[in-house]
Amino acid sequence: MTAKIRDARNVFSDNPAVFLLDLQDALKDGFRVEDTIPGFPTLHAILKEVRVFKPDVVIEHSAQFDDDVITISNYDSMHFLLDIQNVLLAGYEVDTTAVAFDSLKSCRLKRIVEPVALDELPAEELIKQAPRTQRRGRKPNPQKEI
Repeated sequence: MTAKIRDARNVFSDNPAVFLLDLQDALKDGFRVEDTIPGFPTLHAILKEVRVFKPDVVIEHSAQFDDDVITISNYDSMHFLLDIQNVLLAGYEVDTTAVAFDSLKSCRLKRIVEPVALDELPAEELIKQAPRTQRRGRKPNPQKEI
């Protein structure tokens, strides 16, 4: 009996922010973090590394979050990556300015906001969104003669 070879990718970097960006790209390509022995991460050394796998059956992700910014912190490397994966698959992206990999791994994720084309908005909405101009300087004094 031959074992089925699965499509896998190693995600690794010595920089925690680059590691999470590479993990984000791997998730976009259809790979997933798995809580298995071959997929167990090494995050406490200088080199951060995890093996991600393409699943045989793609499961639709249904998690919903109310906040626009989510911070994930965990001491356990596997639970940290699984939490990151859940939030990334819900439409968030890694905020590289808020990543820390000490004994407590921490990362902030922001909701991806799709830009709206201006030609799709009605004129009333464009007027509401237009910045208000403010006059700067002194008001003329009507009582003072020049």
